[in-house]
Amino acid sequence: MPTIHRRQTLELILIILTTLITDSLPLIGLYFWGWTSFVVMFVWWVDSIIFFWLLQLGYSARNGGRIGSRLFKTTYVAAIFWVFMFLQAYLLFVFVGQIYVERLNPAAIVGEETLWQTGQRFFQNFWILFQRKLWHMPWLGLALLMLLANHLFEFFSSYHSAAFAGVWGFIKRLAFPMFATLLMSIALWLSLVVETSTLLQTVSLRLTVAFVLLKIYYDILRLFKQARAYSKAERRRDKVRMYTARLSAKLGEQE
Repeated sequence: MPTIHRRQTLELILIILTTLITDSLPLIGLYFWGWTSFVVMFVWWVDSIIFFWLLQLGYSARNGGRIGSRLFKTTYVAAIFWVFMFLQAYLLFVFVGQIYVERLNPAAIVGEETLWQTGQRFFQNFWILFQRKLWHMPWLGLALLMLLANHLFEFFSSYHSAAFAGVWGFIKRLAFPMFATLLMSIALWLSLVVETSTLLQTVSLRLTVAFVLLKIYYDILRLFKQARAYSKAERRRDKVRMYTARLSAKLGEQE
């Protein structure tokens, strides 16, 4: 573990524990609460949204720099965020979600449509699926509250600057759930289209489990990298403070 002060070490341990619990809830949901891959993808979608808005708040309220620089960063990451979020939302509520909606209401089967009609269908499908497949899902509310609490804890921790400073780190953090959702939605779509294939259903479930485990590994690794970056910054600040103190002492002796 990186050499850091006792308070930061305690924060790191607590963040790792809360992250492990939060990231493990989808795994528990899949095996014990009757969750599906669709629910896990929805949780990750909300996770990305919460992370983004805390990132925006961090850039505007906590990070220094000129206003123009902060505005550029927030605009830049906002553009990347909306591209990722629209793609995930389309995969969830149009690509896969339409199959669920058609089973709930055969009249919802559609043919060719314009982009505007696709947008309308997204909101219709979202509301239908939220009411029928998400609202009554066991412990889903707890998982979403844990996501919010975990992000808030990390936001107010000493590692905030290491967690939110880099745009490339932000892109990588959003790219994982986007890539996972893409592959999981394809597998889920195939298993829904070919309902008789138990192999496809098994592949869809195993793929979801594999990505949940990968996310746990990735998040814990990210936290240790943040702690290492914070530790290096703290050592540099300690050296500067020691050098300043010695210089002040020498100047005092000369006087």
